[in-house]
Amino acid sequence: MKYHWLTVSLICAMVMVAWRGGAGAVKRPALQRLADSFHISVARALSSETFDDPILALRIEADSSILGREARLVQEIERLLVFRLENGSEVARVLSVNGDLESVKRQGASLLLRGVLGVEGGNVTLTAELTPLHVPFWARLIDSKPRGAKHHLFASEKADDEIILLLGRAMAPPALGSWHLEEILSLPGQVIDLGLGDLDGDSQDELVLLLPDAIEVFSLGEHGPKHITRHGLSHLPEALVRSRDPAGNLLVKDFNRDGRAEVFFRLFNKRQGQILAWVGSGFRELRRLDAVPLCQFSQGKRPMLLFGWPEPGTNRYQNKVQVVDINNPKGPMRSAPSSFSALRCWQGSEGGKHLALLVGRHGDLFVLERDFSSRKVLEGVGVGMVAVDLDMDKSPEWVLSDAVSPGEADSIRVMSRGQVIWRSRDVIGGIVAVAGAVRSSTGKPLALIAAVDPNSNTSRIYFLGR
Repeated sequence: MKYHWLTVSLICAMVMVAWRGGAGAVKRPALQRLADSFHISVARALSSETFDDPILALRIEADSSILGREARLVQEIERLLVFRLENGSEVARVLSVNGDLESVKRQGASLLLRGVLGVEGGNVTLTAELTPLHVPFWARLIDSKPRGAKHHLFASEKADDEIILLLGRAMAPPALGSWHLEEILSLPGQVIDLGLGDLDGDSQDELVLLLPDAIEVFSLGEHGPKHITRHGLSHLPEALVRSRDPAGNLLVKDFNRDGRAEVFFRLFNKRQGQILAWVGSGFRELRRLDAVPLCQFSQGKRPMLLFGWPEPGTNRYQNKVQVVDINNPKGPMRSAPSSFSALRCWQGSEGGKHLALLVGRHGDLFVLERDFSSRKVLEGVGVGMVAVDLDMDKSPEWVLSDAVSPGEADSIRVMSRGQVIWRSRDVIGGIVAVAGAVRSSTGKPLALIAAVDPNSNTSRIYFLGR
């Protein structure tokens, strides 16, 4: 029966890899594809062994093309393999070998998987041997046959931008001092979206967070964020069909140009959203919204809103948007390239050229031009993304989260003119939203990042700038 399930698991894994590589599928990062194909080889080798639910000792090293065992490439591939092996049916547990083998033997390891990672000719390769560990003397009396390496495994993938960046960091860490990723706030609960703006006109920014049941506001002083107020949302009517998970969108913009930003929002699980204005100690409702405010731009010096509609029962928007003047209740409808999970706008100057970035239902990133024509530019993007001119050269950088499998660490990257120029895996939790803003106090643009750690039900807020 054990072999039957191993065979079924192996076949399913091979089918999934083949399906992911089919036409129209999202092309996953090379390290993930390398881990997938190597996992299939390991599963095939384990299916021929006689161990029941073995504990596997794993050691991945680097050859001369990578700087030592502590290189980021080695750490990443080891993490990916542990996740796949422990979530499969081939082994009971995986133990990392950090020293000698005696410690993992004492913990019950019966097999050693030792691999060497290298980069050659534009490919990243993983060569390994699967070896039964030596059994005790009294067991050898029964089976005296020497046990050496029984299985030789190999996998290879063409290196992509992620590998090149990680390899560069391992061999010669680049000077990243100009980039600054800072965690500024940690709070209980699930943040859905966020924004930054001067709500009270004092030239100091307030951080506004959208939660499933409230709007939270923090001032940003010299000593860090300080909580100002909580605006409850229980009075808003519930949606007839709820979304799968809490979802929604938030805008913090000074639409009437009076020096004080307004707050626009709607949750999927509420039938209505709101436009809120700050009145000294809390918010006053200006208007209720039926659609979800997605982003803002100016057209002929008129402030325009882009609205979307939830797709019932999901966390996505329908494949249509509406362009509305701030003083009008309705506007023309436009088609989106697909249903989508996120949309953000960027405009270099008032009335100037603007564009929108949209993440489709399969993790494809689309650019929407001013006439709402669309073009697909990237695959494998998470829901967190924004265009923001971080280096102030009048051309926006794209700050994007990665589409990752459940249980894998999330990451954030910055792209400029189609190239990844910076990446970080220092964000804790899954990235749920990225927004752009300009600090009122300094005039410098930055990206705001919200991440939720499902293990602790904690949200963390990060600022990314130069």
